[in-house]
Amino acid sequence: MYSLDTLAAYISRPIFTVLSTGHDTSPKPWPCRLVYITAYLTFGTLFIAYSAIFIAILTVKHYTLPFVDFKGLLDSGTYRFTTPGQPAYINLFQVRN
Repeated sequence: MYSLDTLAAYISRPIFTVLSTGHDTSPKPWPCRLVYITAYLTFGTLFIAYSAIFIAILTVKHYTLPFVDFKGLLDSGTYRFTTPGQPAYINLFQVRN
């Protein structure tokens, strides 16, 4: 049966091999390894958050209308507004507080 030390080595060795790529020496003491892990997890979290915000900004479209109220719609002159004989929906354009 495997001892606890060899089992921990089998689990941690591949992780620390990936984390220490690009460095001349890999850290042996656990506090140094924790600094490496914390730095990589912090970078990964910040990168994922930045990517999510960036993608959200690119995908959401914000439309601005050239008018803000009914009078502005009529005064712009570029739009035509017609109503039936009985204007039942004219109060939809009033500003509510």
